[in-house]
Amino acid sequence: MSIKAIKLIVAVLVFLSVPSFVSAAENGSVAERKALLTDLAIKHNVPPEIVKAIAYQETGMRQFDADGNVIRNMNDDGGIGMMQVTMSDQELLDKEIDRHKLENDMAYNIEVGIEILVEKLRYQGIRTPYINQGKDLSKLESWYFAILAYNGLEIRNDPAQGVKTYQDKVYDIINNRSTLATNQPSSFPVTYREGGNIMYFNEDQMNVELHERLMTSTTQMFNEGDYVYTFVPSRGTVNLRDEPHTGSSAVAVPHITPLKVLSGPYHDNSLSNHFVFYKVERLDNGQKGYMASAYLRKGNPTLFPDLGSVDAELKEAVSQLELRGSINGYPDGNYGPNEPLQRIHAATILVNELGLTLPAGYVPRATDHGGSRNLIIAEAHGLLTPYSDGQIKPREPFRRAQMAGVLTRAFSDRFEQPTTNAVFTDIDTSFYNYDQINTLAYNGITVVNGKAFQPNAAVTRGQFALFLNRTDELLKK
Repeated sequence: MSIKAIKLIVAVLVFLSVPSFVSAAENGSVAERKALLTDLAIKHNVPPEIVKAIAYQETGMRQFDADGNVIRNMNDDGGIGMMQVTMSDQELLDKEIDRHKLENDMAYNIEVGIEILVEKLRYQGIRTPYINQGKDLSKLESWYFAILAYNGLEIRNDPAQGVKTYQDKVYDIINNRSTLATNQPSSFPVTYREGGNIMYFNEDQMNVELHERLMTSTTQMFNEGDYVYTFVPSRGTVNLRDEPHTGSSAVAVPHITPLKVLSGPYHDNSLSNHFVFYKVERLDNGQKGYMASAYLRKGNPTLFPDLGSVDAELKEAVSQLELRGSINGYPDGNYGPNEPLQRIHAATILVNELGLTLPAGYVPRATDHGGSRNLIIAEAHGLLTPYSDGQIKPREPFRRAQMAGVLTRAFSDRFEQPTTNAVFTDIDTSFYNYDQINTLAYNGITVVNGKAFQPNAAVTRGQFALFLNRTDELLKK
């Protein structure tokens, strides 16, 4: 999209007032600058949240000061314009960068800054580490070392020094102004040469692992026709607005509502927020309006008819597990939240959720697995084991006590060890797997303190979805 087209789009929007320190005559409106930053970021396949945060950190998203002069680095190190592009005359010459345009053409300055960021990304595996081998650049955390290098591979950007680093300031802007929750590294292995302050990374330091479920996807690169859904951290509601700005009238839309993107992104005139708006249509009732990107996630969860009136936590649990490919509904289109979960179905869900495979050469012990690969895999990993008669009994209900044992074995790294004992009316500390049940209660997976646990009752499909999703959420604590 051209700059002219962007200006035509934002001109028809209703904007909030421009902050007093912005020189609108030189810099253009806030909406125009956000649109330009977003458009150029998408052109280079960089999450717009990152580009806008860097521009805000460097200059408050301004190319010119109040007097109309190009903004230069206050330390006079050569930083120029909105993105504070810092190069020597020789570097500008070598890279064929036009200094005059860098100073006077905002779009040119932004694009050069983005190209520098992408160049720093290519350092990964050579001069800086990857995040998770650089597998998914739609994740905001994947750009961590590129953002660090954009400011410089100096000791001041090592979080071990105990001061706020440049990259953490950028991620703070993303979290506060794009309204997201990133989980960038809090530390990383690094090497310094004797007496030096420049970061070096040895071969064994070239990758930093983050749990994939803790990483945050961009919400500002959706396209027309994409399927998305509402995601509200509080499990409440989010506004579907009449116009693409926070001052317009709105109706409340529940957590986990499937939508289709009709157009966008659109930008309002507030420097306080960096998110964008998309025009969307609800898949459940056809209602249309504008929604802030901060509350959208990519995916198309099924509208199970029998989940229409359940609480938001259960609806989220089923949707998240379905989107990960761990569960599905019945052929009639329902989920069956109150249906007892059979052992064979528990095995399938766990194998999918954990990404388990069959160990080479494994010989099944159970005599009645019926060729079910998922049952054999679950048996091989010690999740579901045969009874004393050698049968795994695939069609029997999965009992609540069994569920406690399986979850604590499968996700042992996520649970805190209890320091207190939960009180149940139907079991005590002498029960055969009280410790495992107590672990679930202590970690908030099952909330039954002072009530009956019902260890021999069947786990329902709804309960198991809740237990698994609560276990997954422990990663964020």
